[in-house]
Order: sequence, then C-alpha cells, then structure tokens
Amino acid sequence: MAKLSELRWLVFLDEDVKFPYRLYIEEEADRFLSLKTQEKWPGVGKRIFCKKEGYFSKKDLPQEQPLEECRIISCSRYGRKLTVILDRKIKKRCWFSFPDIQFIFCENRKLANEWIYRWFRRINLEEGGVGEKE
Repeated sequence: MAKLSELRWLVFLDEDVKFPYRLYIEEEADRFLSLKTQEKWPGVGKRIFCKKEGYFSKKDLPQEQPLEECRIISCSRYGRKLTVILDRKIKKRCWFSFPDIQFIFCENRKLANEWIYRWFRRINLEEGGVGEKE
C-alpha cells in the first residue's frame, strides 16, 4: 500500500466546454478517481458540479503535463463522502459528496461547517432535542 505522501492530485485541460478540466485523485497506489470538473478549484462559498468518470490506472492518464499537480496529505472516505487534504498552503481542503451521477465538492470550510451544523441540529430535533425547527 502506498504512503499518503506518494498519492497525487492531478488536473488536466479537457475539450468539454461545460467541464473543461479533468481531475485525477489517486486514492490508492495506481488507482485514480477521474472527474470532469467545471473549474480547477471552488472559490469561497462556492460549489462545483462534477461528473464522475470512474477509476483509471497510471497508464491510462493523459500523456501531457498536468496544469496542476500536488501531493495528497490525507484522503479518507466516509460512506458517500470523500475528504482530500493537499500538501500546499492555500486551497488545500475539499469535500466530495456522491449522490447519483453528479456530485459537489467545496473547499470552503465555513460552508462545510454550516452544513454539518444544520445536519446535527435536524438530527437533534428529530430525536426530541431542544431547539426550534427551521
């Protein structure tokens, strides 16, 4: 099994007008999750819709130089959620959630924390906890 520091995040240009970037996330050694994305990285408070293309090996990657390449510090799955932390100072955290075909990822910690707060609040209310319903 590969060390996390050996795993990579790669962004390539794509010909698709709606999804002009192709992102490869190496979840395990030589196993890349491929996504077509609308942008290279979401801005503050922004979500990006992506299309999952499946899993590829290193030999299936594009031969050209990537627009962006970074080592992955942490890559963890929790059910339908994937959290990735990159080895750089800014734009380093993103969360992917996988509904059916499309999914969303967002870098903004404030947005993610707000979602988590609302989710826990709803669970608490459903279990008879204190608080008002929205």
